[in-house]
Amino acid sequence: MGVSDTKISEPTLVGKKNIYICPSCGHGFVTVDKDDGTTPFMTDCQRPGCGKAAHSLFYRCPQDMLADVQPALEWYRPTVLELGDKPPHVLDHIAKGGLLHRPPTKSYVARRMRT
Repeated sequence: MGVSDTKISEPTLVGKKNIYICPSCGHGFVTVDKDDGTTPFMTDCQRPGCGKAAHSLFYRCPQDMLADVQPALEWYRPTVLELGDKPPHVLDHIAKGGLLHRPPTKSYVARRMRT
């Protein structure tokens, strides 16, 4: 097997949690990657009534510290049926490997024994 036959695995972010912080209101929230793909640098602040954009910490947050935190959103790759009537800019984002967000479909809290 030659060098050109060797496949290099891309690191996965599936299961990794990230923090977004809104510079306008100071609200922070956790997200998790359900699937591999691209997540945005900014997304809507999850604080009711804020309406501004929260900024990503680019996964520069201790994962063990977030193990017991249930995320506010999960990033997922939509199926063709879920695309429905999405606008062209969203379809373009998905075609380029982008993920969409939704409320978590399961618990992402680690089950650890307390000592």
